[in-house]
Amino acid sequence: MKKKRQSCTMLFLNPRGEVLMLLRDDKPDISYPNTWDLPGGHMEKGEGPHECICREMREELPGLDLGNFRKFQVVEFPERIDHLFWTRIDVKEETLNRILCEGQRAAWMSLGDIRRVKVASGFRDVLEAFFEKLERGLPD
Repeated sequence: MKKKRQSCTMLFLNPRGEVLMLLRDDKPDISYPNTWDLPGGHMEKGEGPHECICREMREELPGLDLGNFRKFQVVEFPERIDHLFWTRIDVKEETLNRILCEGQRAAWMSLGDIRRVKVASGFRDVLEAFFEKLERGLPD
């Protein structure tokens, strides 16, 4: 049986209780073109989850302070195992779009916003669970 690839994803939470979403490029040769996604990517050989998420954030949002990020959960998808992290940041959308290096644009979204858009990579259920835990009080 083939081993599933590993990936890492960051859930950025702002003071208004919104999550940072990235609009993927609209290229037909990529998976989930022109859909909203969470920042992150695949682990490279010899890399652990912590190293992976730090590298991916340097590539996608260079210079962004990740703060005191922590693991949220590990989710097994049909094609991958994803290590999800979360952190609180207070950065304006305009600033995020100025530093964004992958995708079309970044946007802060509430759960209601997320429910109205196409979400990539199977993350809709992950986001529902995150907001549910947020209502109960995520640990800091």
